Amino acid sequence: MFKNRGQNDKLMDIITNSLSEDPNDSKNLVKKIGNKKFGLEGRVASKTLQGWEFGNMTINEFSKAAMESERRGLEKRLVFLSTLGNNAPFIGLLGTVLGIMKAFRDLATMGDAGPAVVMAGISEALVATAFGLGVAIPCVIIFNIFTKQVKNKLSNAEEIVKMISGMRAAFEIKINTSLNDDPEKNSKIKKDKNNKEIDKVDLPDLAIEIA
Repeated sequence: MFKNRGQNDKLMDIITNSLSEDPNDSKNLVKKIGNKKFGLEGRVASKTLQGWEFGNMTINEFSKAAMESERRGLEKRLVFLSTLGNNAPFIGLLGTVLGIMKAFRDLATMGDAGPAVVMAGISEALVATAFGLGVAIPCVIIFNIFTKQVKNKLSNAEEIVKMISGMRAAFEIKINTSLNDDPEKNSKIKKDKNNKEIDKVDLPDLAIEIA
């Protein structure tokens, strides 16, 4: 988990530095952070940044879709552990009940054989309960561990998504401020609107501003 935290910090540094240096070069950044070493967080950030040039609303929709896709994939693998942990004790209890029924049936058949027949049958029946618990307890422990890891990874991804959204908001503020201060640039951008191109706007120390 600590290793994953380190990769997450490195991923955030890469995104912050790249977008601060060139906010219009999101496509190359998408390829860069899609590397397997960044895992789930990298995939979510990569998909989120695909909506960078279309604004914050698109970024949020892309991030939601990416998070849901990752959550569905992770939780699907936990279904088996959850099912086994929840149902193994009941299977063991069923075995115990059947064993006790058999013990009393043997007692009825043998008549005056004594309590030894019943005790032997019940002891065998309890083995089923012990087996069920022996399966269920490790499954529940492992399920809880993996569930916590899933929550941590999704939380890390959400942290990165919020950072990207904040940087986009800061980027738009910089653009609006630049246009208001430079009418000539404003006119030029309007002319290029059909091409969906925006002049490069410098964002010095953006990482510090939004931290």
